[in-house]
Formats: sequence, C-alpha cells, structure tokens
Amino acid sequence: MKTKISGLIILTLISAASYSQAKQIKPIVQVQDVIQLMNLSNLNWKVGDTLDFNIKMSPLPLKGKMKIFVQMESVEGFILIQDVSLPVLGNQHIEALIDKDTGKTLRLVINGEPQTVPDQNDIKIIKMEEAKITVPAGTFDAIHVVTQDSSKKQGEMWINPTAIPINGMLKSIQTQIKPIKITMELSSFKRGQ
Repeated sequence: MKTKISGLIILTLISAASYSQAKQIKPIVQVQDVIQLMNLSNLNWKVGDTLDFNIKMSPLPLKGKMKIFVQMESVEGFILIQDVSLPVLGNQHIEALIDKDTGKTLRLVINGEPQTVPDQNDIKIIKMEEAKITVPAGTFDAIHVVTQDSSKKQGEMWINPTAIPINGMLKSIQTQIKPIKITMELSSFKRGQ
C-alpha cells in the first residue's frame, strides 16, 4: 500500500509543479508525480474519469479552476487533459500522453507547444499519515503526505486513490515562489465508463 501511495503522490505533485515556468504560472502536472512516486503500472483509468478543482493563490486574491480528465485511451497509453483558468494569468491547456503499462509521461504539450517532461525522481516523502479531510466535494478518509524536492521545496497533499479517480487528489498545497501558496481543493469528480 505504501508503494501505491508513494506513486499517487508523484502524480499529484506534477499538477502542482507545472505552475512555475518562465514568466507564466503553469499548472503542476501532478498526475505524473503521483504515478512516479507510487511506481504505478497497469493504470486502471477510464475515458471520462474527471477531477474538478478550485485553485486559490494566497496572499494574492486570485482564484481559479482546474479540470483534469482522461480524454482517450490508445495503444500508446492514456491522453490526460488538464485545463487551468486563473484570472489575470489566463487559461492553460496541458495534454499528456501517459504510458498505461509504466505510468510514465511519454509526451507533454502545454498550450500547443511540446515540452520536456519534468524529472520527478527528486521528490521524496517526508511524512505520511492517515487523515480525514473536508473539501467542496465532500468529507473523505485520506492519506496526508508531505514531500520535498531537491531544492528543499515542500508540498502537502491529501489523497484517496480508492475513492477518487486518476491521481486520488483531494487537496494540495504548494509553495512555488515564497510567499505565494497555491491551494487546490477537489470540488467534484466523476468516474468514466
């Protein structure tokens, strides 16, 4: 179970890490982070699996939305779409091809431009504990995880890979550039067919 949880954490971190790139805020491709951390293979995703999140950037008064969904399954893997909308910062469309056998990101495209897939091997788990959390989508039993990357940036996430599809993320708190803290909370989800 600990290995599976570790993998989900990586997937969640990718979504958080993609926020900082050049002068733009980029959504964190957390799906890949959780997959890598948990060493997930043979992903059991379904086309139509969907996660909707509320995003808050504090202390700035910015609030936005993010939607992650499995668009299609092909011989190569799953096409995972992540759409982010933040006032002032604009919209962002991320498309990732995820190998369904290994969980690795094979291709990453942000706003139509191919990107180098970020290295998630530098993320380590600092703390992992059982928790209960309430987010707009409801109250859930969860695993609270604190992670740290090679630059000593820490992040927190609450996940439940059993109840929530894709990466199981319920809530994530990441600090990209101090003092800006990005909080994402699950507002709704649905399972595909």
